[in-house]
Amino acid sequence: MNKKIAEAVRSRKVRALTAAALAVGLLLALTVGAAGAGSHIDLTQPCSLTITPGTYDDMDEAEVVIDLYKVASAVADETYDTYSYQLETAYSSLGDALSDLSSMQSSDWRDLASEAAELTLGGDNVVAKTVDGAAVADGAVEDLEAGLYLLIARGADITDYIDENDEGSLITLAHSDHYIYSYLPELISVPSTASLAGDPEQTIMTSDGEWLYDLEVMLKPSQAIRFGSIEIDKTLNACHDGYAATFVYTVEAYDKNNVLVYSNAVPLTMTEAGTGSVQVDRIPVGARVVVTEVFTGTGYELVSEAEAETVVHPVEIGTVAFTNTIDGTSPQGGAISNEFDKQEDGWHHTPVYSNVVAER
Repeated sequence: MNKKIAEAVRSRKVRALTAAALAVGLLLALTVGAAGAGSHIDLTQPCSLTITPGTYDDMDEAEVVIDLYKVASAVADETYDTYSYQLETAYSSLGDALSDLSSMQSSDWRDLASEAAELTLGGDNVVAKTVDGAAVADGAVEDLEAGLYLLIARGADITDYIDENDEGSLITLAHSDHYIYSYLPELISVPSTASLAGDPEQTIMTSDGEWLYDLEVMLKPSQAIRFGSIEIDKTLNACHDGYAATFVYTVEAYDKNNVLVYSNAVPLTMTEAGTGSVQVDRIPVGARVVVTEVFTGTGYELVSEAEAETVVHPVEIGTVAFTNTIDGTSPQGGAISNEFDKQEDGWHHTPVYSNVVAER
């Protein structure tokens, strides 16, 4: 972009003379504070936002906080009871997208919020936060100047909270004990006018109604199960010379209602005495995991309990431990893992033999 165009974009006032949608994104609902009937816009009046991060039962555990970035200042119209936008320098590239608010649909505002978030969080711009990490549980974010704001919801205890969804759009994350919550960025304009509050498809207006300076916004994050890992540790007191030793474990995980949520069979192979381990991933966080050694290895016996339990944690890796030694019988034999491959003529089965002669 050349200098003249850049300067023109910076000075552009985006006019909103007709109804325009703001803060649609993935908003579940918008409720608003009262305004006097027939009130005229007062851009000197402080505005506020009260934000609910979602309706899931464990939202309190997610410790969601809000960052606000000022995208544009509000400039009162000289003729009509409305206002236009004066973009901040960091967001000057959004000027073309905002040149015709009257034609913008909900999807356009979602795309614009995503573009603003990319400029803020994914680009080279150093954008100062208007509000940094306001806890939604503490009540309204107050004393906001009139204008257009980018709203970013995130977990207070997460450093790497920026990600992208399956469509490649920027999202931000918050974690509860058992779930991951994903938020799309939102654009919020204050003050606003609105009707039919509570309708997810209802737009927030910048004209044609009573001016509202105190807004309540409920966000609608997506929810996904949070996964963790466990580790199976093996101690082998002695090993048959020249033969690999394969042990097989069943891994079964249960939720708080004792419902089976994960089941798998896991082999662990060692070629010498000592210690070894295998990690098992993608088990729901909070699950109680029962690990059972169902194959002790040909020529080996357990000298520990055959069953052990642990709990899946969101960060730490829970461990279970087993100990084996030789039992004096022949080590020849082994375990078989079945591999299945779907081809054009159907499924093909290939047995994989795990217990092989160890390399000398």
